[in-house]
Amino acid sequence: MKLKNIIIALGVLVAFSACSKDDDAQEQQKDKAYLSIKVANKTISKAEVDPHELPGEANINNLAAFVFNATTLEGVGGKMEVLTDVSHEYEMTGIPASSGADPVMIVLVANAPASVMSGVKNYADLQSALAQLSYQEQSNLTMSTQVITSDFPLDYGDNYIGFGPGYENINNISEPLWLTRLPARLEVTGISTKFTRAELLGRKVRINGFYYTNVKNESHYFSVADWGVVQVDSETSNSGVTYTTGVEIDNDNPATDLYYTNYVMENLGPETPTAIVVSATLSASDEYEAETVFFRANIHNQNTTLFQDGINVSHRFIKRNFVYRITMAFGDNAFNGTNTDPDPEPPIDPPVDPPVDPDPDPTIFNLSVEVVGWGEVDQYVEIKE
Repeated sequence: MKLKNIIIALGVLVAFSACSKDDDAQEQQKDKAYLSIKVANKTISKAEVDPHELPGEANINNLAAFVFNATTLEGVGGKMEVLTDVSHEYEMTGIPASSGADPVMIVLVANAPASVMSGVKNYADLQSALAQLSYQEQSNLTMSTQVITSDFPLDYGDNYIGFGPGYENINNISEPLWLTRLPARLEVTGISTKFTRAELLGRKVRINGFYYTNVKNESHYFSVADWGVVQVDSETSNSGVTYTTGVEIDNDNPATDLYYTNYVMENLGPETPTAIVVSATLSASDEYEAETVFFRANIHNQNTTLFQDGINVSHRFIKRNFVYRITMAFGDNAFNGTNTDPDPEPPIDPPVDPPVDPDPDPTIFNLSVEVVGWGEVDQYVEIKE
C-alpha cells in the first residue's frame, strides 16, 4: 500500500519594494528574505481515501518554519502560526530569513507546542528539543520535514523549493517536500484460536487485557534526511494504557472486528523493542480446569523494506509514520490444558515482566503484523506571491 504524506512546497520571497519612498527602509530590507506559505485542500476522489487514516490524523493545527545559517547554525528567521481550519486556504507570510553570504538550512514542524518552538534560537536548540508521546492526539499529531540545506546563499530575488519547470528551485528540488508524522500507530484488529489438541477443542479463550511495553516516550522533532531516524536514546516504559477487552473467542468464532488503537514513538530496537503483553484465560471444561497465561511478542520483529514515494524505507520494529495492524492467534501449545486453580482470578498486569522472546513459537502465540501507510492528506502548500 502506498504511503502518502502531507506535502509542503516552500517559497522564500525577498521583501523588496521598488516603489518605496524610503531608501533607508530599502537598505534595511535588502538582506532579508521572506517565507510565504499557502495551505489549501487538494481534491481527491473518494476511492483514493485510505481507510486506515482516522479522522483528524491529517490535521495541521499549527505550523512553524525555521531558517538557520548553515555555517554558524544560528537562527536567521522563523515564524509560527496557528491554523484554525486546514480544510480552508491559509497563508503564512512575513517570515524573515537572512539572504547574506552563507547558505541556509530550512525545517518545518507542525503540531508542536508553541512554548517549545518559541524557545528555538539556533539549530542546536531544535536538535535537542524532544517531542513527547503524551502530547500526541489523534487530531494533533506532530509532523516535520527533512532539513533542506541550500547549496548557495539565498538570492535577493525570489527563492523557491518544490516547484516545477519555470522556477529556479533551491538545489534543483522541483518536487514538494514531505511533512511526515513523528508517531506510529498500533492497532489490534483480530484475535483467533488455532486449536487441534483434543483437550483444547471446543474451549473458549477470554482476553482479559493487553498493553504495550518498551514504549519510547519521546523522539526528535525532525531528521536531516527525508523520513530519517528520529529515535532518541532514552528509557522506555509501559504504554500506560491497559485495554480490558473481555473478548471471548474459539476456533469457530474469531474476533475480527476489533479496533484498539495506540500511538507510540519510533523504536527501532533491537535492545528494547516495543512489545505487546496479553493476559488470556482458557475456559474450564468437564475434564479440564481454567488456565490464565501471559503472552508477550515484539511488534514487527522482521525486517521490512517498502518502496515509498521514490524512497526505500527499510526498518524493523517501530518506525514513525507507519500503521501496524496486529492480529493474534493462540496455538496448541499456548495452554497446558490443566491448572491447579479451578477458578483463577484473571490479572491484568503480570507479576513479573515476561522475558523477551525474539522468535516466539507460532504454536504458542502467533503475532502477525501488517505494515500499512497512513491515508492521503488533503493539504498542499504553495507559494503566494
